[in-house]
Amino acid sequence: MYAYLPNISKSRRRELKISPEEGLTVQDILVREQLPLQIARVVMVNGRRVEMDYLLKDGDEMAVFPPVAGG
Repeated sequence: MYAYLPNISKSRRRELKISPEEGLTVQDILVREQLPLQIARVVMVNGRRVEMDYLLKDGDEMAVFPPVAGG
């Protein structure tokens, strides 16, 4: 998780190791971490952008980015 997301997540950790479970999606992980789904603007798995219903597999690496602003 990037930026302030670890601070507002249940585990308060930047990196999590999660045992693979059949049918576990990106959305399932965000719900477990008690993160509002709308705050996860960009979710990537293994370097590719994915949707919330993406089914995770053993060995996948997921990155979650909040909205960003710049000027």
